[in-house]
Amino acid sequence: MSDSVSIRKDNKDIFLPSIIIIFITAFVFAGFCLIKSVDNNLVCRITDVAGEETDPTMGRLIVCLTYFVSSLVLVTVADRRWKKDTDKLLLNWTLAVLGGTLLWTSVGECSWHFGLDVVSDEGTKMFASFPRIESIHGVPFFILGCLTFAVCFRKVSFPIASYMLAFLGNWYGHLCMIAAYPIAQAVGCRMDLAGFYKASALINALVIAAAGVYLIAGKTRRTTKYMAAICIYVALGNVLFGIVMGET
Repeated sequence: MSDSVSIRKDNKDIFLPSIIIIFITAFVFAGFCLIKSVDNNLVCRITDVAGEETDPTMGRLIVCLTYFVSSLVLVTVADRRWKKDTDKLLLNWTLAVLGGTLLWTSVGECSWHFGLDVVSDEGTKMFASFPRIESIHGVPFFILGCLTFAVCFRKVSFPIASYMLAFLGNWYGHLCMIAAYPIAQAVGCRMDLAGFYKASALINALVIAAAGVYLIAGKTRRTTKYMAAICIYVALGNVLFGIVMGET
């Protein structure tokens, strides 16, 4: 009887987190499209940020603010629940990963569309956009984020670590193509943009998926298996994003 329960638990740990994180992504994307369509009026000027034109609509701003606040609420709830009952692994992980994905959508995909009018030291008025961290400009910040995660990983609770990893995973999925192409060109790569996206997506997906499968299928702790599911998600996202971007 105990062996049967153990097998079911192992199967749950292997497959369920990866399935849930796909539904989380679909939910976040559907919410983004729905809320963004509410109001298409511009709230500030359109500019070019890291080679792409901004789309600073009121709907996108609502998404940015709503998702940011929601992400903080979710990770706080998950952390408090975890401290009361560490057996509720799946629910706390789901809340944390949803929060991390919402945070990425807010900070990584929405915030750079907006900016503020500022005055320079010389008295010149100019418009300053928020940084586009998914571009090459975000590489130093990503490295800092990874170092912070490495330092904090064993010092924070499981939900907070999952929250941070979900954010970093989404960030890397964009960074390894959008930011990597200018770097590749600088070192002599002659591939066109479409070809580079596809090649980068495939290479990154294989490496990340291999790491995820190894951690999930190996004799690791349950918390490790759940966090490794984020690797599978990032790998799948790389392939899909690379193919779409490669074709367009």
